[in-house]
Amino acid sequence: MFKWLPIFPLLFLPASNVSNHVISDVNIGFITETNERGNLTITGVDSSLINKKEIRVYYSENNTIDEIADDAFASCTNLKTLMLSRCVTNITNDAFIDSITKLQYTGSEEEYLLLGINKETIANVDYFACDEGFINYWNENIRPTAEFSICDISNTTFNYLYELYSDLTLADKNIVDNTLDIAEEKIGDSMLVLIDQFKKPQPSKQTYEWEQSGAISFIIIVAVIGMTSICVFFLLKTQQIIS
Repeated sequence: MFKWLPIFPLLFLPASNVSNHVISDVNIGFITETNERGNLTITGVDSSLINKKEIRVYYSENNTIDEIADDAFASCTNLKTLMLSRCVTNITNDAFIDSITKLQYTGSEEEYLLLGINKETIANVDYFACDEGFINYWNENIRPTAEFSICDISNTTFNYLYELYSDLTLADKNIVDNTLDIAEEKIGDSMLVLIDQFKKPQPSKQTYEWEQSGAISFIIIVAVIGMTSICVFFLLKTQQIIS
């Protein structure tokens, strides 16, 4: 029996790590049916999504979509980008249409590979993508517990986090910035702390090389001028131009 998916708040992560920030009007326009697992399967879309170039499937604690049926997006001929929540665990290559050129996955690459999607089906895949994906990464790798200090992360972890943050749209960044993590801190405020710590301007290796090169050049110039002056002095004295 089919039903329209109702409007419900978005809770990004499982109950042990749930974000306090709530978004309404997500996962609207999907035609779904309850599957044998008690979750929802997307079987199609209504007219509000048919002409969309981007469609997002979010995680919801109360109405979890964990499956996308084959040809669920067949009518979405303009669809270019699909955001797929990590809660979707049942999907086949036939669920994708030829117009989709980019997949934004909100989980890790390891989780995505478990889906068994052929790389030739969609070659362009972003991991921990969009607002949901960034918050997933934050709660798992930056602040997994309330007692964890975000300043203890490595440079490599920060660089990846900063790349994810830079790739967010303005709307997604606003959601992320105002989301409270498990320590009841706004992620946006914590990002400013990390950026200040890791992104302070540091002299590059090239700068040091230029400084060393400049010092050596200065010494050489001074030596040349000194030697030239001495030679000129003795030459003039030899010619009895000066006494």
